[in-house]
Amino acid sequence: MKKLILFFSFTILLTSCSSDSSQGQSDQYDRGTMLQNWANNLIVPAIQNYDQKLASLKTATVNFTSEPTTSGLEDLRSAWFEAYKAYQYSAMYNIGKAEELQFTKFCNTYPTNTTLITTKIGNGDVNLEGPGNDVAQGFPALDYLLFGLSDTDVLSFYTENALANNYKSYLTAVVDKLINLNSAVLNDWNGSFKNTFISKTDNSATGSVNKMVNAYVQYFERDVRTGKVGIPAGRFSTAPLPEKVEGFYSKVYSRELLLNGLQASWDFFNGKHFNATTKGPSLVSYLDFLKTQGYGSDSETPLSEVMDNQYSQAYTAIMDMQENLYQQVLTDNNKMLTAYDKMQRNVTYMKTDMMSAMSISVDYVDTDGD
Repeated sequence: MKKLILFFSFTILLTSCSSDSSQGQSDQYDRGTMLQNWANNLIVPAIQNYDQKLASLKTATVNFTSEPTTSGLEDLRSAWFEAYKAYQYSAMYNIGKAEELQFTKFCNTYPTNTTLITTKIGNGDVNLEGPGNDVAQGFPALDYLLFGLSDTDVLSFYTENALANNYKSYLTAVVDKLINLNSAVLNDWNGSFKNTFISKTDNSATGSVNKMVNAYVQYFERDVRTGKVGIPAGRFSTAPLPEKVEGFYSKVYSRELLLNGLQASWDFFNGKHFNATTKGPSLVSYLDFLKTQGYGSDSETPLSEVMDNQYSQAYTAIMDMQENLYQQVLTDNNKMLTAYDKMQRNVTYMKTDMMSAMSISVDYVDTDGD
């Protein structure tokens, strides 16, 4: 009898282990082809495009610091904005070297700490490494250095100011750090990481689909929904915080940066090739393969269609806002909250329905209480 019990116990254990290791694989969806589409047609092209925009930003920085002029400042501001928009399309791919280097933290932590920046410039300190310096670098720091130093004449800080050389050195250091971060990420993808990424088709915590889906959902939830809209709109505080909008000093670009972040997420969902109209294997095709439906009033509609429509509703709500989100919060914050709610619906679809259908567990902690 004891041997029989041991036999059945061992059989149950094997069955359990087999079930755990094959979780999510029984659907037979071709994850490898989807990973190839992501790597070759979305991820690497987006990072390469960002690299090119950073090269243009570097050229504009060299030209301006060599001979600061009004036209040079305008060229630099334009190059900053083009690079910032390109960043929105690469920020989502926070895996591999990007995750290791805390890429998004050092590129786009806002609001920037102007007191720390001013102190560092006063001391001639261009060291951006180490804890606490994330709030004194990246695109938000450049936003301050190019738009926020003065209400009347930013150029004077780079020409007439006693610390003009320090300002130019700090500006250069911030741009160089952005370039170095992205170079490390791009080199990783152009090296062995891309093949490794494509080969890891298993449904596990370390599988590429699982990690990339988590990065995608986290980007949409934390960076787009919360950072760009929810926090300045006061969704997580007792009152609105308009000073916490992205691009606070330039202001007029805040809505477009939000739109770029939303569009980057939307394109990834649809498997849309970067800067093209072609679409490949994607989360949409995966959901359709699984025949996943919406719920409630949408129970007769494919979840992929429900989510795509929700993206469209969020885009429309954002387009209904001012270009200057700082002013939008001050004059009609309800539109910000409406946009937030439209995006929040998709966060629920992503985390509750889509990831469940694909047997993918959320691997990050959301602390905003929703």
